[in-house]
Order: sequence, then structure tokens, then C-alpha cells
Amino acid sequence: MGEWDQSVLGCFGNCSVCIITFLVPCHQVGKVSEALGDGYCCQCLLFLIPVVDLFILVSQRGRMRDRQGIEGGLLTDLLLGIFCPICVICQLGNEADKMTGGMAKALPQEEMEMARM
Repeated sequence: MGEWDQSVLGCFGNCSVCIITFLVPCHQVGKVSEALGDGYCCQCLLFLIPVVDLFILVSQRGRMRDRQGIEGGLLTDLLLGIFCPICVICQLGNEADKMTGGMAKALPQEEMEMARM
């Protein structure tokens, strides 16, 4: 089984995701939605509605777990969504970045050397 690229409390592992999530969490939720194959605008706007935001967060975390082969369950997703939503959004944003080839993806050694030139 897979693992999360960063833990729930590893919010500062990817500073750009952390800053975006802190300032505009609905934007980050939209980006995660895009990475999961859904629409950006709908999820972003619906996230602004109380209670619906929790449903979206729990749903996205469950789908991300399934897609990445990560163990876990609905109860864990729900409790994390209630008590630490910003951390969960950061975690999901980091996974989405990794899936889409963003900053969270580690570069191979060859590419790092070429970037330095």
C-alpha cells in the first residue's frame, strides 16, 4: 500500500501549497478537484458553503487515498476534516501537485544538474 507524500501535520513541506491553502483554501480545493478529474469552479464555489465544505474535503481525501493506494477510512477522513481542515487541504494539495507534476514532484538527478546550468 502507498503512503501520503507528506503527513497531515507536514503543512510546511511544500511552502507554496501551504501559503495558497492558508490564504485561499477554496482555490486549493479546486486544484485538487482538477487533479482528481473534476471541475475546478464548481468545487471551489461549493467549498464556500458550510457543511458542504466538509463533505467535499472528506470526499476528496477518500478519492485521493483510493487513487494513490493509501490505507485509511471514512472516519479518519471525517475527523481530520473537522479538526484540522487546513492541514488536510495542504496534504491533498501536495498529493495533487505530485500527481500533476508540480513542485512537490522530486526531480531526477539528471534534471537537477541540467537546471543548474
